[in-house]
Amino acid sequence: MRLLFALLFALVAVGAARASQGKMVDAYSGNPTFVYSLYALGPDCRPVPDGEIHFTVPVKPAHGRLYWTNALVVPKYPASNPLHVCNAVGRHGLQIIYRSAANYKGPDKFTVVVTFPAGGTLDISRPVTVH
Repeated sequence: MRLLFALLFALVAVGAARASQGKMVDAYSGNPTFVYSLYALGPDCRPVPDGEIHFTVPVKPAHGRLYWTNALVVPKYPASNPLHVCNAVGRHGLQIIYRSAANYKGPDKFTVVVTFPAGGTLDISRPVTVH
């Protein structure tokens, strides 16, 4: 059962990351929607401690909220990155999740800035359509 649960999270993580890259996020009112998968691995392919990834939310969703949860994610480092040897195996990571206010339907948006342990940043700005 644990293996099935872990596999399900891995599949959701991959699908969510691909679906959210620069595209509209489709959400259903009051339900959690996976928006983005994050991971930061050391040279031995082990995840860095959770406290090493920092989040700021300069544009908060007006009609919902964002939260983070631990998840099994599959890294997708490019072949030019030495950490590409860590790809294709589920690793500990984080998921950004959006949840609209109950009974809200319409547009929303947010921006999250992620700072990784090595100092790099990632700006995740997404428009949301809540059905």
